[in-house]
Amino acid sequence: MSNLTWRVLLIITIGLTSEGSIWQTKEDVYESFQKTPPLQEIKEYLMKYFLDRRDHTRGKRFIPYHDIIFILDSSKFLSEENFNLSVITAQNLVTRFDPDTQFASIIFGTNATISFNFHFARVAIESFGKVGYQGGKRNTFDALQAAQNMLLLNHNSGVRDGSRKKVLLVTTGPCERTLTETIKLQRLIWVAMQIKNLGAEVFVVAVGNRIPRIEELLLIPSSTDVHFYRVANMTAFKSLVDEIPIHIVYQDDY
Repeated sequence: MSNLTWRVLLIITIGLTSEGSIWQTKEDVYESFQKTPPLQEIKEYLMKYFLDRRDHTRGKRFIPYHDIIFILDSSKFLSEENFNLSVITAQNLVTRFDPDTQFASIIFGTNATISFNFHFARVAIESFGKVGYQGGKRNTFDALQAAQNMLLLNHNSGVRDGSRKKVLLVTTGPCERTLTETIKLQRLIWVAMQIKNLGAEVFVVAVGNRIPRIEELLLIPSSTDVHFYRVANMTAFKSLVDEIPIHIVYQDDY
């Protein structure tokens, strides 16, 4: 596919999946995604579409069991303190799912590392406690490729046939590259598309007051209306997750 085709794809994808007039310029569309909605609104979307739960309930989801992959940014663009907050937030999200949900985790800086394969809640929470900060460049491509090849396509990872698979990427920005390295962007789009073709839903939490090259992040999630979330900082992300009721199975333990 030519560079021109990819540029057209970029503009059309963002234009068709965003709100607003068809007369908006692409810059207007990109700018609209820089805004951080009220935390209550994000919480409701997270509950309904990621957790698959009705608002203010501790009980059953809508559909069969889940296999969840957390991909956490551990690059130099995120402080170690904020990275630790993202880990705590992921731990808290684990207790908001049904008890037959499995979880796996990837952290990434210059390289991507499988923190742990698919496990149920108790082991997943304990395993998050052993995850360490990396630093380095932000290599989102490696992280997504690891999710595809080492978790979703590798049955030794514990991934289950018939499960509903979801990937949650928490990051402060796009994959690190120079503006002339368009091949990196093309590879990123391709691997994100391959993950979706496997039947997984891809969610993105973009953290920061302003996200550089936000249009590149918008090409990763399954949609830009219910799979892309904006928060101003990691503390805000943690606080909105804390407001979600713990699943009734875990309420006496966590």
